[in-house]
Amino acid sequence: MFHNIHGQQETVEQLQKSLHGARLPSALLFQGPRFAGRLSIAMETARIRSCSSSGDADCQCANCRLSQVGGNPYAILMLSRDVMPEIRAGLDLLQRIPEPAHVRFFMQQVRKLIGKYQSELFEDTSANAKVLLKAAFEIDEKLVNLESQVINRKTAVLAEKITGECEKLAASAKSGNIPVSQIRKIATWIYSTPEHTAKTIILEGIEKISDASKNALLKTLEEPPRNTLFIVISELPGTLPLTILSRVRKYQIPERSWPDQEKVIASVFQDDPDNYDSIKTFFMVKSGIDCRSLRSEAELFVASLLQRKDIPYSTLQKVLSKISKEKLYTEFITEAIQVLEEEVEALLIPPSKAAAVMRELHSAYSKNMYFNQNPALSLETLHNTIRYGLI
Repeated sequence: MFHNIHGQQETVEQLQKSLHGARLPSALLFQGPRFAGRLSIAMETARIRSCSSSGDADCQCANCRLSQVGGNPYAILMLSRDVMPEIRAGLDLLQRIPEPAHVRFFMQQVRKLIGKYQSELFEDTSANAKVLLKAAFEIDEKLVNLESQVINRKTAVLAEKITGECEKLAASAKSGNIPVSQIRKIATWIYSTPEHTAKTIILEGIEKISDASKNALLKTLEEPPRNTLFIVISELPGTLPLTILSRVRKYQIPERSWPDQEKVIASVFQDDPDNYDSIKTFFMVKSGIDCRSLRSEAELFVASLLQRKDIPYSTLQKVLSKISKEKLYTEFITEAIQVLEEEVEALLIPPSKAAAVMRELHSAYSKNMYFNQNPALSLETLHNTIRYGLI
């Protein structure tokens, strides 16, 4: 059990005891930062619950085989994250080391994206919704073909084509927020499936959903049917309503130590950890992001907002537009915070002033997450607030 989870031993042990003793409640909250393994733990929990045998890592029962490729029909993933970095990393692994296990791993990453595009979860009959459902269906058909074919040079070509179609689907979709109609559809789904079947619904980013969606979710959490487990994943649990927090068992999943991150890079993705300084950097590199350029832009941004350097407005707009277009908002904020931390250590800025700026950065990040603001506009407002607000 949980063989693919490196670090988070305390959480894993607690879950194992609950799973063995059939003492899991109907709802869990996995709270912590990105890249800490929250989703991996959630998906492994779903696999073990659906297993028709012992739940062991090498189990080959029908349900576990489906889980290996992200195809468990009784596990729903509704994710707000950009999963393209994981898909690209899966493609890179398959291209470097073409073998059946890596085909399955790639398929699992792709189904993180297309999992929420199921007709039974859609009430929307608009032309755009039909286009998204059709695109997801066609991607899934190609995944079936990928799994069935003998591995040869065409395997990587097909996987690359699938990745390209995933890029288009991700770009065409609206925000990662879960609409109230889908929350209600989930409720319908869990009541229409066999009662004896273990069902798991993994929801990420519910801090950003509308009040109507939260109320619909709360109603389902209050009286879930037997054998149903909700797993809520959140970076900002403090923004969740107390009515929801009171109905979940909380698990704190902290950032992994570097040795544990090394194990993930080396064993899961079979890459050299010495080429990276974190799992976050690993995914950024696999996504084609220039980490040095991002760092330079964060340093430029910080220098400007602290009035240390005058930057032409056109240059600032170019940087912010790029961050927005390439969906690097979170990474950019994180880099800016790291720049400030290093300046405090080097005695270049008073700790009190750095703390005030960091609070603004965290506030801007939370607002962007919660209200789904335009990243470029959010960063520009943040810049002007700090630079001209005399913080």
